[in-house]
Amino acid sequence: MKRSYILIQVLLIVFCNNAIANKHDSLINVLTSSEIKKDRIDAYLELTKFMLAKELDSANKMIDSVLRWSQRENYKNGIATGYNFHGEYLWRKGSIDSAIGYFHKTVKYSIQNELTSKRILALANIGSAYNDFGEHDSAYKYLNQSMELAIQSSDLKLVANASDQLGKLYRKYGNYEKALECFFESRKIYEESHDSVKLVNLFNSFGSIYQDIGDFEKSLEFFKMSMELDLIVDEVNIIYHILNNLGVLYWQVALEYDSARHYILSSLEILPKTIDPTNKQIAYINLGGIETDDDKHEKALDYYRKAQSVEILYPSLYIQSALFINMGIAFNGLGQYDSAKYYSFRGLKIAKETNTKMWIKNAYNTLYMVDSAENRLDSAMYYLSKYHAYQDSLSREELDGKISELEIRYETEKKEIENQELKKENTLNEKLIKNQNLVIIIGVFAFIFFILYLISVLSSRKTQKKKNIELADFNKKILSQQQQLEKANKKLEFQKKQLSELIITKDKFFSIVAHDLRSPFNVILGFLDLLEQEFDLMSDSEKIKIIQTLQKSSQNTYQLLINLLDWARSQRGMIKNDPKKINLSEILENAIKTLHESSKKKEQNIHNEILKNTFVIADKELLNTIFRNLLNNSIKFTPKKGDIYINVNEKGKFLEICIKDTGIGIPEDKIPMLFNIDCDYNLPGTDRESGTGLGLIIVREFVELMGSSINVESELGKGSKFCFMLPMA
Repeated sequence: MKRSYILIQVLLIVFCNNAIANKHDSLINVLTSSEIKKDRIDAYLELTKFMLAKELDSANKMIDSVLRWSQRENYKNGIATGYNFHGEYLWRKGSIDSAIGYFHKTVKYSIQNELTSKRILALANIGSAYNDFGEHDSAYKYLNQSMELAIQSSDLKLVANASDQLGKLYRKYGNYEKALECFFESRKIYEESHDSVKLVNLFNSFGSIYQDIGDFEKSLEFFKMSMELDLIVDEVNIIYHILNNLGVLYWQVALEYDSARHYILSSLEILPKTIDPTNKQIAYINLGGIETDDDKHEKALDYYRKAQSVEILYPSLYIQSALFINMGIAFNGLGQYDSAKYYSFRGLKIAKETNTKMWIKNAYNTLYMVDSAENRLDSAMYYLSKYHAYQDSLSREELDGKISELEIRYETEKKEIENQELKKENTLNEKLIKNQNLVIIIGVFAFIFFILYLISVLSSRKTQKKKNIELADFNKKILSQQQQLEKANKKLEFQKKQLSELIITKDKFFSIVAHDLRSPFNVILGFLDLLEQEFDLMSDSEKIKIIQTLQKSSQNTYQLLINLLDWARSQRGMIKNDPKKINLSEILENAIKTLHESSKKKEQNIHNEILKNTFVIADKELLNTIFRNLLNNSIKFTPKKGDIYINVNEKGKFLEICIKDTGIGIPEDKIPMLFNIDCDYNLPGTDRESGTGLGLIIVREFVELMGSSINVESELGKGSKFCFMLPMA
């Protein structure tokens, strides 16, 4: 009766879901006709595995049935597989703790009954479940155990599975080079064994990692390969997952937000209700990220709230940290800084627990922007330094080089295997020919032997000629590979040079922070200590002199801080050019007022020769910073009672804006050094004012951001002239 019930249940599930192809029809034939009980149980297990990918509730009923059947027949392989299937079912339903419990039960049962392969699979599932849950150390521990046992057992399929799961773990925590090594190893084994089911998921993983790296074409290629294979293979269905990944690719790499929305919304439409609701939560988080990047922060928060409302029994710490940190970014975009800090700190705490460097970095970036906006410069600098500390250790160019090496190594190994197979086939053919010739030679007369000998010689020459042609082709391939390696080496040398230049720039930046920013604070603190200890002993004139010195040092330090923050923002691409029609004279007058006290102390005359209501097309904030730094530079290097002139000249559809002073001038050979941060040409001002040269560097970068360039003319002892052009309104 029980057997009949099981068979009826199988047939109903199979035909109602209309998903079993010829292979599965043959499994049903085994169930109905085989006299060997173990064969029938194995067939039922295969059908259960198929249903796990198609219909979870039906699969759950089948798992219960196969477990009872295997326990009744004391079929150990069926019992271990049933426990493992039960864990997979709970995992897909989002009950990760319970799933891990069943996987541990599988491991224990497999050890007791010496079922090594089942133990290896269960260990890999434990590691992967912990990876989903955001527990990096536990995931790495169990996946490593699975890999070690798989290698000891010499089971290549199990090695490929463990390597595949390890690759996903490395990818999640930003180690893309290691992740790709694992994926290439798995791909080689899956392709040799023609495991299409595994390749569907692996190609999807390849697409995701190339998406993380920023290689749009390769990412798109692998996602298409995964989708095409998924449509062919019945045993797997991850179209909804691939569509979501395509949406992220168009969002984060191509910056095509409409296409990104289309793919992710499509994934939500076809998302099976029986699948882990975490997939729906991820889709909403991704939609929120798209709206944030598209400056639609209110809409982004609506999606994030939908993500929060998804009922998940055991929420992933990794996903929770991503959700909170993204909400912080959206609130920052709306200018709601308290909420931005609240969610950023919540996400940062979880991200630190799971050691998710990508989320930690994003949280510090948001906190830096919030404190910068609220003018909390000390804490802003602290969060900025934390952000840079979590930047990827490898540059994009270095990572591209290493990935190219992996791809070349994979293709080379694949060709070597093919060549070895050809050699074996040739050797076997040669042996067969020799044996045939030997039989013929023994059985024929001398005359026939002579004829066959001639034929053998001719055949040998033909074979040798063919081998020579094959050898020449092989040599051409080797030469081509050598040329590719030479190109890769040249690329690495170029990248090394670029990295050296970046290191010089970084060292200069930190020397400014460490020395030029610290020195004025030492002066300020020293004079404040002097005032505190000897205030009553000083005359009023001495006190006034010290206060004037403190004011001057504070102004210089504040100007340096502003320049440092502007430069840091420009290096990270946070400053955008937003050209609009603006009144040039008003912007200039504003900058002159800001520096009035500095010019007044040196009794300098600033001549603004620009007519009122002179309009240009430019970014107001960028232009204000340019004028402020150029005027500050002229004031600094112009002696007392000197003159500073600002005028414009029409040049076609553009205005040439020039700031000229009667200062000390610049040697001709030093002019190219003015705009390079790695050069140390810095002079004190005419009143011994200190500086770093960072102001002129910011001027050059902001002028170039607006599509123009800065031109310098100078003569020692006669002054300097800085000019740039802007389009007239």
